[in-house]
Amino acid sequence: MAGNDKALHLVLDLRKKQENTALEHYIAAKNKVASYKDQIAQIDGYKQSYIDDMQRAGMNGFSAQRLLTFQDFLNKLDAIKARQEYELQLCIADMDKKNKLYLQAQKNRKIIESLLEKHKQQRIKAELIKEQKLLDEFVVAHAARRSSHQS
Repeated sequence: MAGNDKALHLVLDLRKKQENTALEHYIAAKNKVASYKDQIAQIDGYKQSYIDDMQRAGMNGFSAQRLLTFQDFLNKLDAIKARQEYELQLCIADMDKKNKLYLQAQKNRKIIESLLEKHKQQRIKAELIKEQKLLDEFVVAHAARRSSHQS
């Protein structure tokens, strides 16, 4: 069983490395999602700031050309935001996939750990049985010696 445990410890080390790698990939994907969310928020903030500036400038009036330029710029911002939102959805799907891989790697590690713990408990139980057997043999031998001395 000790040889089995040595092999299981090697497998456990491998499982831990796989779990750590999976966790790193999940964290990287999660950070990428956060980055895309920040970029989208920045686009929204920039768009609102531009609209506010144009409203202030519009109080003094501006040409049709400037209005078209303003509208064209807003359309470009909307297109950029739409592209970022699409990429965000892809990143979220990737993050979910990497989370599942991490959870599976964690489960695989725990299976090996529980198997090692089970082996440990079996060894302890076998030792206790062996000790009890030796104790019983000692008691029987001691009782036999006492009865032979009394006879």
